[in-house]
Amino acid sequence: MKNNRILKSLLAVTIAMYPLTTFAATKKETVFTNLNTDGSIVDATVTNYICPASLEKYEDQTRLNEIVNLNGSETFTQDGTKITWKVDGKDIYYQGSTDEEQPINIGIKYYLDGKELSADEIRGKSGNIKIKISLKNKMKNRVKVNGKYETLYTPFVVMAGTIIDADNNSNITATNGRVVNTGNKNIVASIASPGLYESINLSKLSNLDDIEFSFDTTNFKMDNIYIIATPKLLEEKDVKVFRDLDKVTDSIKTLQDSMNQIQDGSTQLKNGTSDLLDGVNLISSKLPTEESNKANEAKLNYLKNQNESTITKLTEANKGLDTQVIEVEGKITYTEQQLNIVKTKKSVVDDKVKDAKDAYDLYSSKLTSLKSIPASVDDATIAYLTKGEITSKLQLTTTIKTLETTVPLLKNQYDALVGTQSALKGTVDSLEGTLTLLKQTKSSLQTSIEANKGLIQLIGGNNQVVNSSLNTIDSMRTLSGAMNQLNGGIQKLNNGATSLNNGITKFNKEGINKLSTYSVKVNSYSSKAEALVNLSKNYKGYASNNATETIFVNKVQSIK
Repeated sequence: MKNNRILKSLLAVTIAMYPLTTFAATKKETVFTNLNTDGSIVDATVTNYICPASLEKYEDQTRLNEIVNLNGSETFTQDGTKITWKVDGKDIYYQGSTDEEQPINIGIKYYLDGKELSADEIRGKSGNIKIKISLKNKMKNRVKVNGKYETLYTPFVVMAGTIIDADNNSNITATNGRVVNTGNKNIVASIASPGLYESINLSKLSNLDDIEFSFDTTNFKMDNIYIIATPKLLEEKDVKVFRDLDKVTDSIKTLQDSMNQIQDGSTQLKNGTSDLLDGVNLISSKLPTEESNKANEAKLNYLKNQNESTITKLTEANKGLDTQVIEVEGKITYTEQQLNIVKTKKSVVDDKVKDAKDAYDLYSSKLTSLKSIPASVDDATIAYLTKGEITSKLQLTTTIKTLETTVPLLKNQYDALVGTQSALKGTVDSLEGTLTLLKQTKSSLQTSIEANKGLIQLIGGNNQVVNSSLNTIDSMRTLSGAMNQLNGGIQKLNNGATSLNNGITKFNKEGINKLSTYSVKVNSYSSKAEALVNLSKNYKGYASNNATETIFVNKVQSIK
């Protein structure tokens, strides 16, 4: 199902939809919404997962209609918005519908060569395409921060992603995101947080209300765009970091000092390899001195140690990726189990629908047939009927009345089963889509592992070059002609050291220096950050007020 292959950047949120082992009752709410190409809502379905721990019953709160138990036969009683499940310690996975307004308003516009058109108008056209997804946070709050009231929005993280064919499309870009080419496909993902700029008033966040995909096409069409949102931006532990910001600032200062030393070291390495190259050119015309040989060996050993350190870091990174693969495999197993459960239930409901239809047709036919038989007995004719005939007429009347009550009940039972059958089919489709996404994540992680292995091999090869250079220095003690062969190798080494120095200098200037500067600025936002965490904690659900976690999954109609 290629239309359901969502990007790696979205899966971190999707995986969070599935429960982990817990020792307390939890309720996880997932809102599935189908959108038109302009972002308007087609329909919305809410799925709740209840993990009741060891409780015999679970008192839930919901504003959903048409509630269906998706993975069991547990029943519930309802009193207004309060429903009580008889769970006996079993997990509940139920679904319902609602037309309540969602917290994030989504609007989508399409542009062809700078001109705004509808999706239908640019279908199949060629040119430069821009797709702008506008996100409006409707969860505005008045919160007291540092003694005065501020307007803060309940924080939401929104991730949008899609897959764009490489055959007809090129020059693909995404704001606040990444584009990953897999050969014949381009995986595009972006992140946003609508309302965060208005809450924090930090200029660097001003572009987080919109997401824009841009590309050149020769035949415009579009797979489904998935837009996932969750009211989680910061956790309690993040606020603790803000509270301990003085210590963090000192740590960043230490990091800055260490990075400066690394930059100085890389400069020394670059200068050292440059000196080494000059030395090789000089030695090519005469025998090298032992002092010069020792200096060169020290510099090469330093580079070797740096390579070995990098190999160690990449090896440790692969261990972490291996762990993630195992976790995703666990999610795949769990999703497959859930899918089998729902498929089994759907199979049972399919049989019940058939049986209910057969029963309704049978009794409806009987009622029609019996009604065609005259059943009344009037005073004028009763004297001419035998006792048996009178009894038969009365029995026919009673049977017709019974069938007139039974047939509508059978019709209602059949209609209810058809509704359940449709809901279960939607759940099967959703779980199959999620399973595809999880498998794509596993593949991406395994690709990263193999890429790291390739880097390890490449750096290991570099170390072999270094070892070869060290051996060459020994040979040059007795044979000056070998220094000419080493000249080319040292030139490459000098180029690598220069690139390394340039990279470290850029990283220090554009990364660590900015981090050091921002650490001071961020300290002033600690109170707002704590207020945002409280707003996130106080968000208790879209169709309820007792959800421990809520995720919105929006699927935009494809353009074929």
